[in-house]
Amino acid sequence: MKRVEKALARLMPEIVGKRILEPACGCAEFSIAAAAHAAEVVCFDLDDKRLDPTVRQTPKLRFDVMDATAMRFPDGSFDTVVLYNAIGHLAHIAEPVLWECLRVVNTNGVVWVVSSFRMDKAVIRETLLPLLDHMELSYSTQEDSVYTYVQIRRKTNGI
Repeated sequence: MKRVEKALARLMPEIVGKRILEPACGCAEFSIAAAAHAAEVVCFDLDDKRLDPTVRQTPKLRFDVMDATAMRFPDGSFDTVVLYNAIGHLAHIAEPVLWECLRVVNTNGVVWVVSSFRMDKAVIRETLLPLLDHMELSYSTQEDSVYTYVQIRRKTNGI
């Protein structure tokens, strides 16, 4: 089993038949894997330099070039947003990225921060979790032998 499949298996209830967004997707490894189970997957990054070429041939998967702090999607467009192995690269802009993720996820949706990278795990502990407390957001964390998972739910009475 590939590492990404382990993360996908953990998130499967939030993936199957749903509309998924992966901001800051890098090579889009998570999006490619999720597309086999989701209704639709949209992923984006600042450029396509690291993008796996199979993305463009993967059914139900669309890639775009976009800034995670200024997403071009209407409010509530997605069921699930997944920041996969990306939070370390976004630490300096984590708050505006989180607000955008919460804006584009629907009322019953969830935002996941998932990471297997040592750098990301430090950012989760030292930056993300204190930020979530400061933003007064509800979240839960879990770890397994490979990944740290942070689940952030959108409040039903606003963000």
